[in-house]
Amino acid sequence: MRLTIYATTGHQENTESQVLIQSMLRDVGVDVAIRNYPGSYLFAMDGPLYTGKYDLEWSIETNGPDPDNSGDWNGAFIPPHGANTSWLNDPIVNSTSAGAASTFDQGRRRALYQREEERIREVVPAVFFSWETNYTAINDDVKRYVPAAFIGDSWNAWEWNV
Repeated sequence: MRLTIYATTGHQENTESQVLIQSMLRDVGVDVAIRNYPGSYLFAMDGPLYTGKYDLEWSIETNGPDPDNSGDWNGAFIPPHGANTSWLNDPIVNSTSAGAASTFDQGRRRALYQREEERIREVVPAVFFSWETNYTAINDDVKRYVPAAFIGDSWNAWEWNV
């Protein structure tokens, strides 16, 4: 078996991860070629991900504070209608993500998102390797700095003062 893994250029951690995956799969008889492109092409509408012309893809998944990730997994968002570049079109994932996104009932949303995540792990459209946690150090002299879990550290820099 021969597969190709794609990632963006200019990130040493991407290349190191791809080489590790290549080595691990070689041990079980799978030949993996590495192809990397600038993000402007890899994620372009006519690039490998949005046309579905790839075997494996190594990238980050960025989630916001709301657990709605239907743009990544719901079949309604397969390109060119969105960013579901796994091309997953599963009826359970589709119904749970749509149902959760259409209610304000927190208990109902929690149950639906839990089922959606369970189903994603059952059908395995992606393998999640790690979770990155960022830490920010800031001088005590900086006032009105407000950390944000899902936005860049300088999101309110115009309000800072020393």
